[in-house]
Formats: sequence, structure tokens, C-alpha cells
Amino acid sequence: MQIDSDWDSDMDWDGEGRVYLWIKRDDLAARDFSKTWLVLQTS
Repeated sequence: MQIDSDWDSDMDWDGEGRVYLWIKRDDLAARDFSKTWLVLQTS
């Protein structure tokens, strides 16, 4: 999943950055979020 900065929603990821969330399909189906990866990219 990708979440962009959005001024209208008052979400600013450190200067118009983006947040990426990644999880394996099997872990998502099992609702096991302990292995989720989060990446923050900023400008």
C-alpha cells in the first residue's frame, strides 16, 4: 500500500513524502501484522 502526503487531509510525511506498507499475502490473510514492513520516502 502507498500513502502519499495530502494537504487536504492534513497528512504530510516529512515534506511531501510517501509511506509504503508491505505484507505477505499469507500473513495478511492470517492477520499477522508483526511482519509488516513500513518504508518512509521523503524529498
